[in-house]
Amino acid sequence: MNLVERRRAKVDPAKQRAAEAEARRQIALAVSLAEKKVTQQMEAALTEAEADKAILATRLQAAEQAGVQIDVGKPIGSKA
Repeated sequence: MNLVERRRAKVDPAKQRAAEAEARRQIALAVSLAEKKVTQQMEAALTEAEADKAILATRLQAAEQAGVQIDVGKPIGSKA
């Protein structure tokens, strides 16, 4: 019998089940917190993107009203 098997033989089954249940509870809590964090980050990124889109739309409209022609299909910084 190896060391792990000897140690397991000494652990009360009720305590083992309780420890496993606590481990599952902690894992579930960690997953839940991680999901909330990712959701908050995604919502913040979406809000920022929507704000950027609104700013760019306003600038494009102002440029069009001023008679400035803007090529919106050209990537920023491209030489082509």
